[in-house]
Amino acid sequence: MSRLPGNAFRGQILNTVAKIVFWSVLSAATALVFLFRGLWGCSIAIAAIAVIEFLLRDNSDEFFQENSVNLKKIPKLILERNYEFFPEEEKINWVHDDELGWRLKPNTELGINISIPGLGLNHKFTYRTDENGTRRTSNDLLSSRKQRPVIAILGCSFTYGHSLDDQDTYAWLLQERFSDKRVINYAVAGYSLYQCLLTLEKNIKKDNPGVVVVGFHPDLGWRNTNSFEWVRLIRHTWRIPSCVSKGGRLHRHSPEGYVSLPFSKLRVVKMLELNLNRLIYRGRGKKIVIRNTMEHLLLQIRALCEQHGAKLIVACIDDSSDYYDFLIKNGFCWCVTGVDTKELAEDRKFRWILYPFDNHPNQEANQKYAEAIGNSIEDLLVGRYSAPEALQRNFKTEERGAYIYPHF
Repeated sequence: MSRLPGNAFRGQILNTVAKIVFWSVLSAATALVFLFRGLWGCSIAIAAIAVIEFLLRDNSDEFFQENSVNLKKIPKLILERNYEFFPEEEKINWVHDDELGWRLKPNTELGINISIPGLGLNHKFTYRTDENGTRRTSNDLLSSRKQRPVIAILGCSFTYGHSLDDQDTYAWLLQERFSDKRVINYAVAGYSLYQCLLTLEKNIKKDNPGVVVVGFHPDLGWRNTNSFEWVRLIRHTWRIPSCVSKGGRLHRHSPEGYVSLPFSKLRVVKMLELNLNRLIYRGRGKKIVIRNTMEHLLLQIRALCEQHGAKLIVACIDDSSDYYDFLIKNGFCWCVTGVDTKELAEDRKFRWILYPFDNHPNQEANQKYAEAIGNSIEDLLVGRYSAPEALQRNFKTEERGAYIYPHF
């Protein structure tokens, strides 16, 4: 079992102490109100709450530290970064959705420039969506490709191509390779595997894909179940649909989010808010729950594909070695792309991420994705079963932190 860094461990201890102090003093204050009714009781309760607030404000950053290691902390990317948007009034290209949580707007073009003043570096890119609200995979009009056989690609920000131009995404590169097909990139930043299933259920009859590719990696797991850490991480952005595998059934939940209480700037209220949300999402972050749900979703996506005559490829676009045995045992068609986002190059920089601007896969990673996935698609199209060769892990790695979405 890996050990927590000193600061994270100390933060967990302080958080636990804070909860004990909070509930102890609050319980005492409640008892005093009943014992000393009227003005005296209210005065004592207010004084008790003031004591709690004082205790929680002292060293409050550590009291309210995230429990998960490296959450929203990006190694080697802890730099001042500025974001410019083009056009300036358009800073997002998504809208809320009652079923999916959020989806991309149709017919958008959003340019972003990331600059690092301290290093004099900048990185500029553009996101474009078509009339169906999917990321562009070609400059051609959609009408000119509508009659072609469809290759559907599902995934999160890795597959969407976070911080990349359209033509640098692996979906675009696959469209160039399979020019007689229509490649649809359904991926959206922040999506879970469950949202991939929802997206496929919504579009499979309409688009009738012959091949479905799922961009897979383990980080999707805590999103599927709405673990407390994931809900808290994106609490200012989205409400999230979720599911939990239990008793052989997939229990589905409509989009839900972090519950915010009035006056949450007060540490007393914030502590109550934290514990309320931990209670609501209790058990959602357990490893066994995440694992069972992920496996259940993969099986359900494959069943949906088979029901509609589509062939499924599970593309491991980051280190997914914990799931290899499951994929083999259940006879999935799958591929390993050879990208591990924690891999370090000889200069000790991350080989496959957009260092130092972002911690998502770079152009080189997308090229490897396109090559490996393209080979698997070719195998399927000629009737060959596609499975990966053994992956040799002979490189150094380093934790690169949870994926963040500072812009869209």
